Amino acid sequence: MKIWDVDTCFRTEESERAAAITNLEPACALTTHTNSIRTVTFHPTVAGLLCSTAQDMTVRHFDVEQGAEAGCMSVPEAVTVNVSYNYDGSLLALAGKDRSVRIVDPRANKVVLSTESGLAAGLAGFRGSVSATGNPHLGRNLRVAWCCTRTGANADPLITVSAGSSGLRQLHMWDPRSLSAPVITKSIDSASGQLFPLFDETMNTLFLAGKGDTIVRTYEMLFLDETTPGSAVTGPSTLPSMLEKSTDFQSSSDPVAGICMMPKRACDVRNVEVARLLKLTTDALTPISFKVPRADHLKAYFHDDLFPPVRAQRSLATAPDWECEDTDVSLFQPILESLQPDGMEAISVSTPEPTPSSTRSKVDSFKEELKRQEEESRLREDRFSRLQQMAVQNAQYNRNLSGGTASAGLKSATASVLAAAAIVLLPEALREFSEYRMLVFGLAMVLVMVWRPRGLLAHRRPTLMLNPSRPIAPK
Repeated sequence: MKIWDVDTCFRTEESERAAAITNLEPACALTTHTNSIRTVTFHPTVAGLLCSTAQDMTVRHFDVEQGAEAGCMSVPEAVTVNVSYNYDGSLLALAGKDRSVRIVDPRANKVVLSTESGLAAGLAGFRGSVSATGNPHLGRNLRVAWCCTRTGANADPLITVSAGSSGLRQLHMWDPRSLSAPVITKSIDSASGQLFPLFDETMNTLFLAGKGDTIVRTYEMLFLDETTPGSAVTGPSTLPSMLEKSTDFQSSSDPVAGICMMPKRACDVRNVEVARLLKLTTDALTPISFKVPRADHLKAYFHDDLFPPVRAQRSLATAPDWECEDTDVSLFQPILESLQPDGMEAISVSTPEPTPSSTRSKVDSFKEELKRQEEESRLREDRFSRLQQMAVQNAQYNRNLSGGTASAGLKSATASVLAAAAIVLLPEALREFSEYRMLVFGLAMVLVMVWRPRGLLAHRRPTLMLNPSRPIAPK
């Protein structure tokens, strides 16, 4: 293994950064493993401490600053394919190729619990042997993630993802004090790709992406504080936590080859970016951003309800402290710091001015819209009623104009015969101009209504005159 310190490269000018990265020499080279390396993970609370697993059936810790090995533990049962630390790094979960999960004490180099035994021996103070009966809930492509919820190192649940013999991919939640059976089981889908679980400890949210997939699934964890008494061996255990399915994010069409989560310090808190993932494809590394929608005027404040204190870059403990058995365990607690930028006021202690849209609830908006639609319907009905009354009055006082034909009305038989003949014969005579028939007919109707409103052969005077100085009906 070779370790590079790339932090110095990003402190240079942007124009010189690419050349600095290209010419960067490794800080140290670690050659203790005797076979191919499977996983590499930094310790969460000890500065410069690196954990690695390999095909040689060992789990090793290295002091990166000194370039020396700090500890070695043999796991002869199976090759370890995935590791995950708990909140303070005092325990390490190993996912083996034999479809088993083991919880080990890395400082004591001892397995304290496994899914094969089903007994919380190590966490309850009992040092017993681990049997090899296997666990039917775990399958191939096994991966484990410790959900660090800051409620206590031993109480944080474990998440495992694997695929059964039928290809059904499942997610299991385990109580780390009793690995006999999972607390919660959820079926995901039927596929063959490896699942990658990523847990955000500040939001208690699990991101799940599969190799070859294009969807990032999210699950929200709701933890219960109550405890129930257990046996003398297992001790007290927490009530089952709830794992609620949230929304799915459709990423680009390129399938996932690998994925990881950036530290919370890399998120843009000014734009309320709560998480950022890096998606690896065959030829690119694409960032995936998750943001909480907030009004523009609220983005001037720091949302401390979404951004609690996070792990700082510095640590109290060093690799020599980790190797020493007499070191105070309080040194291994993480240092927390706030992400609040300078000059931004926390929204919890401020009173932002509400906008008109934010002061009106959705129920009030719906009622207002319903009232507006009812008022428009009432006005429409009133206009229609007035038009209907005008039509009735017009038919009552002017029978020719209201019920006549275009030629002379219903009272003229001659005009009706001429109109019928014109309607029948003219289309036949002007068949070549059939596409203009409606245009000519409309024009003729307009001309008749303007110049001969009483018909072409009308012989009666109107019974209703608009001039009030003349009588309404002839004497």
